[in-house]
Amino acid sequence: MEDRAPVRRRGTLFVSLGLWLALLAALVLVVERGSPPPAGAHAPGVPASGSFSHVYPSDPFPFERPPVGTSSPYVESAYRLHTNASATTIARLAAIAAPTTLTRVAPGIWRLTKPLELGVGSTVSLTGPLRLELAPGAFLLAQHGSSLRLSDVTIEGVDRSGRAQVTPVPGRGFIDARSGAVLQLVRDTFLDLGHLGDQTYGVTIDGGSGSSYMRHCTVRGDYFGVYIGRANGVVIADNRFENSVIYGIDPHTYDTNLSILNNTVTGSGVHGIVVADHVTNSTIAGNEVLNSRDHGIVLFQFADHNALRDNVVLGTFDGLVVTDSSSNTFMGNRIGPATRFGIRVSGISTSNVFQQNVVTRTLVGAYVYQGASSNQFIDNSFRANYENVRVRADAPSNTVTPDPGRSEL
Repeated sequence: MEDRAPVRRRGTLFVSLGLWLALLAALVLVVERGSPPPAGAHAPGVPASGSFSHVYPSDPFPFERPPVGTSSPYVESAYRLHTNASATTIARLAAIAAPTTLTRVAPGIWRLTKPLELGVGSTVSLTGPLRLELAPGAFLLAQHGSSLRLSDVTIEGVDRSGRAQVTPVPGRGFIDARSGAVLQLVRDTFLDLGHLGDQTYGVTIDGGSGSSYMRHCTVRGDYFGVYIGRANGVVIADNRFENSVIYGIDPHTYDTNLSILNNTVTGSGVHGIVVADHVTNSTIAGNEVLNSRDHGIVLFQFADHNALRDNVVLGTFDGLVVTDSSSNTFMGNRIGPATRFGIRVSGISTSNVFQQNVVTRTLVGAYVYQGASSNQFIDNSFRANYENVRVRADAPSNTVTPDPGRSEL
């Protein structure tokens, strides 16, 4: 629905003055209390350009997760598979692991009770249906060129009684592939994994092989859905990430050429997808990010030269957030409703292009501020927002074409 233009004719103004003033007062009161107008509402009687309220609600959560120490997961030599070991069944893996490391709980259900490391050149390929429980303190670590391949396997973090460990306490089980290891996951289910720590987030690929991928998997209740660090060419596609404690998908720290495609990320405790710390030349496309408690998709700290297209972000606090990140393209994304900003650009963020995106039902459709410069907004559609675009005075040389109206440019 198109918003009505300000009433200019004197006769019409006197006839409708009372109604317009009442609606305007109610709308301004809502904004001053720190909330946008009701979802789906447009703003009859909206103030003239330059007189919008600039009182915005604050982020409900810290932008970043708490810091972690520098101690990476370590496995004692007694619990490492020998060099070039191989297992294609869980029974075989139990036979070549240290005694009592893997125990059979019931038909098709096994429990890992100690950390297990895949040694140099070793390969574990398991095909389900199979359920593997990770007891407190137990985790799978692949490194030094080893390979871990799982298909149709369910992995769940459990407590000492074998019940689901739904709280991300220290010691909750996880999977970590690093130092050139291959991690290939297809149609697997990961439940209640990970906690706050270095590489202990749930499913981690940190310095892993570029031939690693995660496809058609379901991840529910993990600390992070998946974390990717220092990787080149990893594919995360067609997965579902539900109710992650912090982030759904987290590429972080010098990743490049990633493909994050057609995933559904719902109910993340902070951000849905966060691309941070020199993640470059990657594609984030066709994803749905729903109901994150903070932001939908975030580019942060020199996440440059990435392409974000055809993503859908609904029911978040902010939709797309770009901070200190440049030369990215955003095309065909659909954002909103969002509680505060549909698109937010700030800091050392330059030469980003936002084209043919649709932003609906937000407090401000696009907000550019605090040093962001030379960004282009081209042929975007802004609908039913309290304010469409605000480019603050401390954000120079940004362009918005065409002018969507009801904006501060």
